[in-house]
Amino acid sequence: MADESGGFRRRLDAKGRLSLPSYIRNTLPEDLKTLRVTVSPKGNCVYIFEPKKFETWIESLFERDGGYSSSKAEHVNARTVLFAQGLYVELDKSNRLGISPVQREKAGLEIESDVVVFDAADHIEVWDAKRWDEFYNSVNLANLIV
Repeated sequence: MADESGGFRRRLDAKGRLSLPSYIRNTLPEDLKTLRVTVSPKGNCVYIFEPKKFETWIESLFERDGGYSSSKAEHVNARTVLFAQGLYVELDKSNRLGISPVQREKAGLEIESDVVVFDAADHIEVWDAKRWDEFYNSVNLANLIV
């Protein structure tokens, strides 16, 4: 069950694996066993994507700059790094997903620590629980209402 902050509290195990909540597993295609795991561009959490959605997400990052252009070195370099950071990770038989040590370090996730997991439409986000609580409590949704 989700907590009041909209996420599911989980714990990374001693090997840095995460058990995905059943409601998230049930949204994935039945035959999907491999996901792409990457650190968010801001470095505040880990993103988990279905492989095709990962590619679509990367391409969307270039939209505000007129779309990806192979003639722009900055685009080529950024796209290369984004694809390189997106590791292919297989779900194990217990539906656990390993998060690499480098990704955990960049996103502030500790082994055997509490994390918050939630569905963010085209991807899944995994946050350190303390970092998530600080972020969640800092956002003022009333600003959306005119």
